[in-house]
Order: sequence, then structure tokens, then C-alpha cells
Amino acid sequence: MPAVNEVARAAEELKRRYEQRMTRARDEQISHYMALSAEAAARNDLVAAANTLRIACSLAPDNLELAGDLAELERRVAASLWESYLERAKYAALEGNHAEAAESYERAALGQPSAALFERAAHYSLEANADLRKANKLAKQAVALSPNSAKCRLTLARVYFAANLPESALAELERARAIEPNQPILKEWIARVKRGE
Repeated sequence: MPAVNEVARAAEELKRRYEQRMTRARDEQISHYMALSAEAAARNDLVAAANTLRIACSLAPDNLELAGDLAELERRVAASLWESYLERAKYAALEGNHAEAAESYERAALGQPSAALFERAAHYSLEANADLRKANKLAKQAVALSPNSAKCRLTLARVYFAANLPESALAELERARAIEPNQPILKEWIARVKRGE
């Protein structure tokens, strides 16, 4: 029996050494990509800095500090590129590429937060049949930034309706109608929600 215990101990020791080597190699890769990110940021190449930091984050998905650094860097990238994202969003919308329009409007809104940009991001998310949770979040951000915008409230109502929440949709439509009582599209949507179309 002692031989079996020695074999088990040897196997355990090999496993431990292997795991140490793998951890060390991963940590070295993370450090390498973090250094590349810092160099790119120092050159003011924020896109490259974000891309290399994203790789580091993928190697350490549980590292909240690294994820926070990436979120901040992505915010800086969006702030510096929001106008180009806006142009890309408008072009994608004209071409009928709703998914790309939604993504580009969202990026523009992250760089230059405005109710109009968040509303367009939510609108095109709906048009693309994208994730309703994301569309809901975007529409709510638009309403939070401009609570007296009937357009923002209509988009939020449409998200609620798409999510099969007719009562919430109707409540939002009534709020929008209180802002713009003579808006025909609001009357149409109220009738549509009541009919369950």
C-alpha cells in the first residue's frame, strides 16, 4: 500500500506544479496586456488601450478592478469617438441595418449622454428585435434624462408592449399624451395597446 500512497502524492504534486505554472503563465499574460494597454493609453491611442485591456480582462474574468478599469477606458473611448459613432448610427439607420444603428447610437450615448441618443438606441434595438432588457434600459435612460419628452416615453411604452407588459405600456402612453395631447401617433398606440395588437 505505501507505493499507492506515494504514487497518489506524486500525482498530486505534479498537478499542483502544473496549476502553478498555468497560473504564473496567465498572470504574466495579464501583466503583458496591461502594460501594452498602458503604453497605448500614454500614446493617447484609447481604442488600442481598451482592446488590449479587454484581452487582459478575458484572462481574469473575476478581477473586478480590471473590469472597472476597462469600463472607464471604454467610457473615455466613447467620449472621444461619440461623433463618429453618431455618424455611423445615422448611416446604418438609413441602410436599414437596425442592429448596427442601435449599437452605434448606444456607443454615441455613452460618450455624449443625451435623451435623444438613448431614445434612438432603444428605438433601433426594438426595430432589430434585439434584447428587450437592453432596449428597456436604454429607453429608461432616455426618459430619466428628458422626463417631459413624449417621444422618449413613446419608445419606452413600445418596449413595454413588446415585452408583453400592456399595463405599463398604457401608463407610459398616458404620460406621453399628457405632455403632447394632440399627437396622433400617441392616440394610435393607445388604441393599439388596448386592442392588444
